[in-house]
Amino acid sequence: MVANATIKYFVASATNMGDNPGYNSSIGHHVFVLTKYQRKYMDLQLEPFGLGGKDFPFLSVLYHQDGRTQEEITEHVGVDKATTARAVTRLVEKGFVTKEVDPTDHRAYRVYLTKKGKDFQPKLRKILKSWTEKMLSNLSKKESDELFKLLGKLVDVVEEIK
Repeated sequence: MVANATIKYFVASATNMGDNPGYNSSIGHHVFVLTKYQRKYMDLQLEPFGLGGKDFPFLSVLYHQDGRTQEEITEHVGVDKATTARAVTRLVEKGFVTKEVDPTDHRAYRVYLTKKGKDFQPKLRKILKSWTEKMLSNLSKKESDELFKLLGKLVDVVEEIK
């Protein structure tokens, strides 16, 4: 209940930022606001498990393919190598992953989910589903389908810009 009230406060605060019409009509601004509040929501939801909003992207990459190198994780999450190294160290310390020297390239490390990390996947999936449902709660099924379609088109465009 506290988490829901906190998120409502965050969203209400975000929608009242600035009177500049260009500020609120920027796609970047809206993406920034959504990302910021998703992180806060994830922090609140993951805290009981000893995790934070900055941890879930790294786990998500491993849920798609366990045993990736730190460099592969860096590329998929879209952060620098130092950020990935800190995240992996944090997840090792918390018992969610292990780190092993790559048998084919002794300069690289592969990261593997532990039993605790694997067992956490359904909980993380449920938390992410809850966030998505909260974001889409004011949209009809047709509107949310259209939103996903349009977001997909935006992603396609920005992936070409790389």
